[in-house]
Amino acid sequence: MSKGARKTGRIRHRQFRGSTPMRSSHRRPIKTTILIVGEGRETEPNYFDGLKRENDVAARFAVTIKKGHGFSPQRVVDDTINHKNRAESRGEDFDEVWCVLDVEGSKKRKSLEKAITIAQRNGIRTCLSNPSFEVWLLSHFEGKGKPYNDCDAVIV
Repeated sequence: MSKGARKTGRIRHRQFRGSTPMRSSHRRPIKTTILIVGEGRETEPNYFDGLKRENDVAARFAVTIKKGHGFSPQRVVDDTINHKNRAESRGEDFDEVWCVLDVEGSKKRKSLEKAITIAQRNGIRTCLSNPSFEVWLLSHFEGKGKPYNDCDAVIV
């Protein structure tokens, strides 16, 4: 069983103290398990890997990150469905499954709409980065006031 996943056959008993679910031993909160699949092979996985290592995040969440192939939003959703189905076939379960999709490029619009519909039908949440994850990441850390049309403009 991979890190961050749990068997679906077991019954999970959650006891609550305030707003935090607790294990029956009352020692440690149950972590929310999350699968994240992004379009990119480097930027998104590196960012989310760093984020999941933050103490506050690691204390509350067990995050599994899968690298994308970067072709189209629909391909990312298809890959996410495959990762989710493979995990389920191994008896693993995620509380949340997310796709991180770039919006850049007018050619992606039709694929993006179809991808979002397919994701919703399969219980997958979508996070749209507009125009791309690289622009969001730069803005997150740099605070630039300049607009960018695509990820190439950020890299230059």
